[in-house]
Amino acid sequence: MLKRTLKVRLYPTGKQKQILREIQIRCAKLWNRANYLIRQEYFKNGKILSYNQVYNFVKNSPEYKALPTDISQAILKKLSESWKSFKELKKLKEKGKLPEHIKKVSPPKYFKNRKLNQTLPMSIIPILAPRSYSLGDFSFSFTVPKDFKENYGIKKRLEILATYRIPYKNYKLKKAEILNKNGKWYVHISVEIPKKELKETKKVNYASIDLGIRNLITLAIYDEERKLIRIYQFKSKELLKEWKYWNRKIAKYQSKLAKSGYKGSSLKLRKYYENRNKRIKVAIQQIINKNKIIQILDRYGVKEIFIGDLTGIRNGKDYGKELNKLLHNFWIRKQFLNILKYKLEEVGIGLTPIPEAYTSKTCFNCSLEVKRPKQHFVICSNCGKLHSDTNGAINILKRGLKLKNLEWKKIGEVHLIWKFKQTNRWVFRYLRIYKKDKDKPLVRGQANNPPVGVATPKRSSYSPKSSPAFLMRGG
Repeated sequence: MLKRTLKVRLYPTGKQKQILREIQIRCAKLWNRANYLIRQEYFKNGKILSYNQVYNFVKNSPEYKALPTDISQAILKKLSESWKSFKELKKLKEKGKLPEHIKKVSPPKYFKNRKLNQTLPMSIIPILAPRSYSLGDFSFSFTVPKDFKENYGIKKRLEILATYRIPYKNYKLKKAEILNKNGKWYVHISVEIPKKELKETKKVNYASIDLGIRNLITLAIYDEERKLIRIYQFKSKELLKEWKYWNRKIAKYQSKLAKSGYKGSSLKLRKYYENRNKRIKVAIQQIINKNKIIQILDRYGVKEIFIGDLTGIRNGKDYGKELNKLLHNFWIRKQFLNILKYKLEEVGIGLTPIPEAYTSKTCFNCSLEVKRPKQHFVICSNCGKLHSDTNGAINILKRGLKLKNLEWKKIGEVHLIWKFKQTNRWVFRYLRIYKKDKDKPLVRGQANNPPVGVATPKRSSYSPKSSPAFLMRGG
């Protein structure tokens, strides 16, 4: 069974929003009471109370009884997990192995505004098991406190209009969490999906992925039988334009807030950030979730894929103002890896991280050091000019296969660009061919322009042999 998270969008009415907020407040009160008991024990005796101990202390309290049992127990479990995380981070700090992005290790806090002496609503409403909620074709319903049935006229459960795209009936539902994000309500449901019966295809080839900024993803597939290397470059130029557009809007609105003297949180500003991140996430989902990469790997019989391991590239380093922004905000490497890992697991393809040091500084063909006059290409004194990301991806492939020399006759380099406004998908731009001539790569076409006769042909002059698919199959 594969574990996944089903995201459902909720559309509550004004009255239903009021009910949800009231439940959030009650969740916060139970959290605060249980957290108080654990904190007191920890600061006095240095011990952390277990889930069972906390449950026995609060099970008869008014805060616990003010909520359905599955919600109350889910809150206590979540609090227990938070304290376990705190304990593990504390141990890492003592050993000097605390990650650089974590500056301070603190116990779980209260949901409370001390200045106004008010309880703040809990960010989520956790539900322990599917017996306390149900998902219909166009609705989501869950059990509410008993007094709500009298106060708000709810018969059994609160039913909210919901939309989603996944066939939930085929999945085994687990715990759920209702949350409010920038004014929008969602429910995240943990599900178990049965593994698909894979077709018995012959998988003998290997591939590699090089992550970057100019090219979001560069995929290299090595066909040992044909001595052919297939390269797919997903170019991020249009994505960067979108990202910079939203950066300007954010900066302009932040300046407006600063001039007005406003120091609180802004819903409009949070939505700007959400829209900026959404542009990148949609592009990545189109690459993986729409099975673009998975289809390519399956088509060419790839059994294992190597990916450059860039762990710690952001820690304690200053690359300049603009590049720092790109690395920390635009480059969502972790999310891409998580989605890719899940999808590869479904189709039975292995994923192995490979150290990426010096893969961009040496020529994949002769292993000599290369010069990089510009970001997008490298020059080898022995082999000539080559795209830098293509060179890096093939070097990762060589390192994964533990080969000093890679036998090849031809490289097909497909360039895809992101069309957000027109088609909202990745589209073919052009194909560049590298052929081996006396052990040197012969580049066909300009460095930045589509090669003559290889760009997408007109319909009237189309022939199967001129199509990108035919060329990439070794035709």
